[in-house]
Amino acid sequence: EDGIEFTDEDGTPLGEGRVSLFQSAQILSARVPVGGRVVVVGEVPFAYASYSLPDGVEEALGFEVDASDVGVGNPYVGAEVAVSREVAVEAGVRLPLAAGGDGAFSSSLFTGFVADFERPEAFLAHLASATLGVHVARQVTPAVAVRLDLAPTLAVDTRGSVDFSDDGVDDPQDLDPAVWARYGLQLVAAAGPLALHGGIVGRQRVVNDPYFSFSNTTSAVFGAVAAGLSVQPGVLVRVPLRGDFRPDPVVGLSLMVPVR
Repeated sequence: EDGIEFTDEDGTPLGEGRVSLFQSAQILSARVPVGGRVVVVGEVPFAYASYSLPDGVEEALGFEVDASDVGVGNPYVGAEVAVSREVAVEAGVRLPLAAGGDGAFSSSLFTGFVADFERPEAFLAHLASATLGVHVARQVTPAVAVRLDLAPTLAVDTRGSVDFSDDGVDDPQDLDPAVWARYGLQLVAAAGPLALHGGIVGRQRVVNDPYFSFSNTTSAVFGAVAAGLSVQPGVLVRVPLRGDFRPDPVVGLSLMVPVR
């Protein structure tokens, strides 16, 4: 476990808390072909976090914190349509069903948010969203392809307005819809039984963003999948390159099971 020193708004030490080294975010997903050109996509994100907080932290923050909990994010349902051999169009929605404990702040949903920072809509409570994306994969050589992804997202906070004040004065603020775009540019290569990929992914604010002032971020990603096996394990490494907010590097594991 790592120690974290907590202070109140005046800088007075409140003590040291602990954060478990084992914290994780997972996405359970399924892709079901329907005909020759359409693939129905569904996913359910969830995350686990564990903290120990010193006495007085919740009083200083002004709200209850779920220090250790398992959270379920916003499920996604959508479809991808192959327009041609190189181009596919994606459309889908996320339902605002995220839940992570009984406190005002869910440590598990926050863990999921920083672990998958290009898709914050997956782990933000009260957030409904719709995505329309384009994916282009062009074969450069028989073993190497270039993949370009661009997916704007419209996000709406279902609460309509939120009171951010901490002085006891009722001052609700309207939360206007926001638009951000997820993007990626990667090389994909076949190396024997492995499918390798590497490049950049990120998120860019387009219109408004009442949820975060650190919307813009770019990361380098590198990964490999044992695509030649009946059960296909994979690994992904993401390293932040720039952004108003820089989450830590993330190592992810995947397991794909083709069902025929």
